[in-house]
Amino acid sequence: MTGLILSDEAARREAVAVHDRSLLVEAGAGSGKTAVLAGRIALLLTGGAAPRSIAAVTFTEFAASELLIRVRAFVSALAANDIPVELRIALPDGLSEEQRGNLADAALDEMTCSTIHGFCQRLIAPYPVEADIDPGASVMDRDQAELVFAEIMDNWLREELGNEEGGLLAELVLHDPAAAIALIRTVLAHLRRHREFAPYELQDLELLAGEFREAVDGLAGFLDEAEAKEPETAIIAGQFRELAGEVTTALPMPTALVALLVMAPHPELLTKSGSFLKYQKKGKWEAAAKHAGLTDAETLNDAASAHYALCCGTWTALQQAVATHVLAGLVPIVEPVMDRFREHKRAAALLDFDDLIFSARALLRDHDEVRRALAARFRHVLVDEFQDTD
Repeated sequence: MTGLILSDEAARREAVAVHDRSLLVEAGAGSGKTAVLAGRIALLLTGGAAPRSIAAVTFTEFAASELLIRVRAFVSALAANDIPVELRIALPDGLSEEQRGNLADAALDEMTCSTIHGFCQRLIAPYPVEADIDPGASVMDRDQAELVFAEIMDNWLREELGNEEGGLLAELVLHDPAAAIALIRTVLAHLRRHREFAPYELQDLELLAGEFREAVDGLAGFLDEAEAKEPETAIIAGQFRELAGEVTTALPMPTALVALLVMAPHPELLTKSGSFLKYQKKGKWEAAAKHAGLTDAETLNDAASAHYALCCGTWTALQQAVATHVLAGLVPIVEPVMDRFREHKRAAALLDFDDLIFSARALLRDHDEVRRALAARFRHVLVDEFQDTD
């Protein structure tokens, strides 16, 4: 392998040895990203960087352990003046006495090498008051947190469904209990991941329903006026007309949201995944035009295709708006579950992984002195698998 020059050698050298600016390394699996990351840390140490000023953030505990082992191996080899092959591009002349001395003085145990949650825990631990956490709080593992949350949700759901009052939740459960519970779980999972989000922008359902009916009427009117008759498109128009009738019937009802949410076009209009089929009737229009003694079948097909697309588009817009209305209605209904979960954790001096992330963010965002202190300590932050830990 001696003398082999890699096509990306210059980029590898820069990633390992250039420390005066931030870098983004993009490379495929098995290309040596971990070696580059470990090499960069090792060269930071040879340059005199204090281990406690370095934070390496990884996606998993295993990756953190692997990275730390690789760093220790590089440092050990360099201290013995044995330059690892991965670092020879950055150290063609070996190490100076000063660089070896820096390595000898480096206390690797002071370096932070952990997952993003572990790193956040290190950030907030010295500042419990500022982070608004119990100084003695312990961190639940993911399974424990999910178990507690599920129990709280189940108890709340039993209480809610035991009430005699109706409403959106009751209507959803009445229509399809399994789907309703799955939807509630989805909404709560969203609230756990996104504790702060903008209010839903609600659209006028009557207006959108009117646009859908106009599109359906437009398709029917086009077919009535067309000099050629294409039977399959006429069937499609009839199926859309039935759907428009269901929308008109549902909207005045108190249960309109649930009715519209579960409403679906005729199965013949849809693919197996639930999206609308493409309009492919050119041959049918050519046959219809020929039968009627016409020559401009393409114009008829294009017009029918445009009307069909408008029907599909206005229906999709209406369904998306209905889904947004349902979500907006469910959020305040299920928020007590989040309140109970927070109260349980605070009473038991517990944190979950999401608490670590949000507490660290709030600590850095809201406390200038803390942010400056931490920025002064962690001068070098390296993130492995950025797409998973960002």
